[in-house]
Amino acid sequence: MTYNEWRDELKSNLLCVTESERRRVLDYYAEAYADRRDAGFSEREIIDDFGAPYDAAQRILCDKNDDFEPVGEEPREMTRREMRRESRDRRREEHMRREEAA
Repeated sequence: MTYNEWRDELKSNLLCVTESERRRVLDYYAEAYADRRDAGFSEREIIDDFGAPYDAAQRILCDKNDDFEPVGEEPREMTRREMRRESRDRRREEHMRREEAA
């Protein structure tokens, strides 16, 4: 999937928000994409980091009343690899705490 395809799919999943909100989100992702390209990331890496367009739209829709800040540099959505690593680290820490308590 190209960035343009990703963006179009995101846009189609944001039809229930206002046009100005949709434009704000799309502009944000366009800027985040450009910044990451300038930093040397590949299109694939950037899209993977953004996550699936449907998931990004759902985060926006769920959080739109909480001053949602889309995925990007600050804050940024964790990649699947980072989520797995964090989950593994938490399990390790919990296991160590249990061993210390025993």
